[in-house]
Amino acid sequence: MIRICKSCQSPFRPHQKVPHQKYCSNDTCQKARRRYWQRQKRLNDDDYKQNQYEAQQTWINKNPDYWRKYREQHPGYVERNKRLQKKRYLMTKNASIRPESKIRKIAKMDDLIKNYHINSGYYMLYPADVGSVAKMDPLLVRIKVIAVA
Repeated sequence: MIRICKSCQSPFRPHQKVPHQKYCSNDTCQKARRRYWQRQKRLNDDDYKQNQYEAQQTWINKNPDYWRKYREQHPGYVERNKRLQKKRYLMTKNASIRPESKIRKIAKMDDLIKNYHINSGYYMLYPADVGSVAKMDPLLVRIKVIAVA
């Protein structure tokens, strides 16, 4: 049986001991699988979410100047971040000029899951039918949202 990886959209054969495998064995896809699992765990398990928060706070308290040192040692990171932040700021500043754009929160990891909606824009459409393995090219489509429920 051949399946399509949820991450890279490539066909793969599931491992015989993992009959419901949804991700291929590629490292990038396995990282995506773990991120998805962790996101779902944080959403559905308050104890796990609290433990993650406490572990993060403990690490922050042990390494209070980590980001300052990182920025000092990686000036390219600082420049890239400044450039991207200016771009994000301009998007929010010009949102009233372009009605199709909306002001986006900049660093909210779980926001998309809680408030899932489709924005107007271009999307890559992949075949969901695993039987059509021969032709797996994505189709570029434009979605225009007419009304929001």
